[in-house]
Amino acid sequence: MIDWSVRFSYYVFVLFYDISLFFVILTTFLIPICILLGWSDKERSRQHISFSFILGSVFMLLAILLILLQTDTTDLQILLTTEFSERRYIFLRIAFFASFAIKVPMVPVHIWLLEAHVEAPTIDRKKIIAYSSVAHKNFVTIGMFSLNIQGIGGSILPILSQRVVSSALFPCVGVLYDRYKTRLVRYYGGLVSTMPNFSLIFFFFTLANMSLPGTSSFIGEFLILVAAFQRNSLVATLAALGMINKRFIWGNEIDQPLGVAFEPAGQKWDGALGCGLLCHLQAIEYSI
Repeated sequence: MIDWSVRFSYYVFVLFYDISLFFVILTTFLIPICILLGWSDKERSRQHISFSFILGSVFMLLAILLILLQTDTTDLQILLTTEFSERRYIFLRIAFFASFAIKVPMVPVHIWLLEAHVEAPTIDRKKIIAYSSVAHKNFVTIGMFSLNIQGIGGSILPILSQRVVSSALFPCVGVLYDRYKTRLVRYYGGLVSTMPNFSLIFFFFTLANMSLPGTSSFIGEFLILVAAFQRNSLVATLAALGMINKRFIWGNEIDQPLGVAFEPAGQKWDGALGCGLLCHLQAIEYSI
C-alpha cells in the first residue's frame, strides 16, 4: 500500500509540480493502513506504528512549511530557481531524507513495517516476508544513491517484481495458517505429500523472492550490485553478503523437517498461480 501511495503521489507531483499536493496525497493514502492497524490486539504495536507514520510526515511538513515561509509558494518550477542559505538547505535535505527513510523504510527505522505486517491483521510467519521486503527496499535505496544509469534503472525492477512476489506469498501463508492453525514454521513440513500443487507454487515464489536467475528480481539486484561496485566496493560487498544471507534464510524456509500433515481443504490459489506467470513474464521482458 505504501509503495502504491508513493508512486501515485509521485505521478501527481510530476503532473502538477507542487510539493504540498504531493504531501497531501501521500498522507491521505496512509489512512487505509491506519484503519487496518486499528484491528490489532496489541496497543503498544499500534502506538509504535502510528508514531512512525506521524514522525515521517512531520519531517516533510516542517520542510514544506519552511519553504513556504521563505518563498510563498510550493511550485517546483519556482523553487528550482530559488536560493536557500547553506544551513537551511542542509535542514531541508535532512528533513526530506528522514521522512522518506521512514516511509520506505530504510534501516534502522524499518521496525514499524515488520510490526505492521504482523498486526494488520495477520500471523507471525509473515514477519519473515516483511524482513525480505525491507531487504529489497534497501537494495533499491543503494541503487538510487549510486547515481548512475545502472543503479537507477535497476532500482525500478525490484519494486515491480516485489509487488508481484509479495502479492502471491502473503496469500500462500494465509492458506497455510487456515489449515495448520499454528504460528511455528517447523510445523509446515510434509507439504509436498499433502499439498503438492501448493508446494510447487510456494517453492517457485520463494525462489523468486531469493532473486534466483530466471526470476524478475534477479535482474534488478544484479544491476544494483554492478552500480554499487562502481561507486563503493565496501557497500557493494556488504550488499552482496546480504543477498547470500537472504538465500540462507529462505532456503531454511523451503527445507523444513517433516512435521504435522493435515488433509488440505478445498481452497484455491488461482491468484498466486497468476502472479507466478506474471513474474516469469516480467523476467522475460526485462531480459529483452
